[in-house]
Amino acid sequence: MTSHVLRPMTAAVAGVEHVLATRGSGGYRQYRIPALAVSREGTLLAAYDGHPNLDDLPNPIDLLLRRTKDSGRTWGAQRVVRTATSPRLIPSPPRMWHAGSPK
Repeated sequence: MTSHVLRPMTAAVAGVEHVLATRGSGGYRQYRIPALAVSREGTLLAAYDGHPNLDDLPNPIDLLLRRTKDSGRTWGAQRVVRTATSPRLIPSPPRMWHAGSPK
């Protein structure tokens, strides 16, 4: 994969850990399948599945997103990108960033 960031990015502080989602908080019993991507503007995006219960498919699974514009020093609030109520609408963070995928 080739990345073309339009502006220089500052490096994140090495050795600093940022917990983006904690099991049992934010309305979700568990979080799974994280994915990271960088926009052309240099915004770091963290996407992951949110499970409102401990069940897997065919139960609802939401696609969640947090973003940072300062290389991970601070993060915006968790947002729901897509709510899946059917197995046909299962969110997938890697597919979300695939070129040509539906919005």
